[in-house]
Amino acid sequence: MKACGRLAALGAYAAALSGCTALAGSGPPVPLQPGVVQFDLRQLDAQGNRPDAGFQPLTYEFCVPSDPDATGGVEGIDPTLRCRTGVHGRAGCGADQATCVGNTGQPDWRNVLGRLSAVPFVTRIIDTGLPTPPSN
Repeated sequence: MKACGRLAALGAYAAALSGCTALAGSGPPVPLQPGVVQFDLRQLDAQGNRPDAGFQPLTYEFCVPSDPDATGGVEGIDPTLRCRTGVHGRAGCGADQATCVGNTGQPDWRNVLGRLSAVPFVTRIIDTGLPTPPSN
């Protein structure tokens, strides 16, 4: 089951790398990979909001290799993501990594997290504990 989830996510990842963003977050559900998403999804409602935080989305963060293919690939999966190099962030990204920050305030947020958790180099997604900035 784990391998199937990773393969399905890699299809979306490959589509994102090729510039095809129509598949971002869509498609068959991809289960969360064990141990990658390190916050409790039960704290979120069906829309991805935190009832205990004024119904604001949860902001999450993770590290990826700092090359454009890796950052572009995960940004293609999650339209809320912004990846930056030279920032350690709460996830403690290294000098050769980019820090990526996204949020659950999007349609199909659970499937987006499943797809991100299945990308081989995404090993840990954490709650930043910060409020989600307003969208532009």
